[in-house]
Amino acid sequence: MKNAATKWMIAVAALAAAAGSASAQMLNAKIPMSFRVGGQLMAPGSYEVREVGSAANHFIRIYNVDTHTAVALVQNAKSDTPKAWLHDGVPRITFECVGDSCTLRRMWNGEGTEAYVFPAPRARPGDLSAGRISVVTLALIKAH
Repeated sequence: MKNAATKWMIAVAALAAAAGSASAQMLNAKIPMSFRVGGQLMAPGSYEVREVGSAANHFIRIYNVDTHTAVALVQNAKSDTPKAWLHDGVPRITFECVGDSCTLRRMWNGEGTEAYVFPAPRARPGDLSAGRISVVTLALIKAH
């Protein structure tokens, strides 16, 4: 147990060091519902979404300004950005909701042709047939 805790502390320290030395782009969002990301439940509120790192060490930090809670995600999965998003150039964040339970699924920073993709739990067959799955897309605002 001590060994695992030590490894986690080293990983967190490495992320903090990378955050201090790497370039970052920050986006802001008002997220009106609770959602899951990286196994953590986040409350509704004002958020800062920051891309931190270099090509070799890249992660995304999602920080709730109201509750002062954050989650960091090592990011390597991407998908094509929808053409409508590319056309207007507005950064976006997307959630997949099953009933009242929402999960962060995709983020596009307004640059390039690829969006970040985040894992989500699989929907049960009953959810699909009941039409309980919805997608919520919110605009992100680039911080200056």
